[in-house]
Amino acid sequence: MSAVTQEVMAQLATSLVISRLDYCNSVFAGLPVSTLAPLQRVQNATARLVLNRDRRSHITPALQQLHWLPVKYRVIFKIATLMHDIPHDRCPSYLADLVAFNTTDSHRRQLRLSQSSSRETDTDRIRQTRLLGLWSQHMEQSSSSSPQH
Repeated sequence: MSAVTQEVMAQLATSLVISRLDYCNSVFAGLPVSTLAPLQRVQNATARLVLNRDRRSHITPALQQLHWLPVKYRVIFKIATLMHDIPHDRCPSYLADLVAFNTTDSHRRQLRLSQSSSRETDTDRIRQTRLLGLWSQHMEQSSSSSPQH
């Protein structure tokens, strides 16, 4: 009986488990940690399986070794990536239609929600507000860490 290498195990785990955690994970934005905890436990168990670690071993080094972000940060990264793609025209038009840029400040492009359509629900508006909040947070952090010109 041949053993599966760690590299093959990581590829299987990524394709079978991690891809499911990432699918539509932006809907988890702003949810409490208690809601994300079951998903985090799945990711932790997968990392331990791939690296053949004991269930009591610390998970942070395992996630780092596999280059996997914890679930909470995967959600933030996904939203930040989507929001980054909007001004660069690398996103579907339905996303670009949700957001508009306010260019009153020449040094900083600010996002605002586009005018709501009659088809839009309260849930859609809440989700959009979460997206903008995360984007604003990201922009504040990146501007405070980069040198000012």
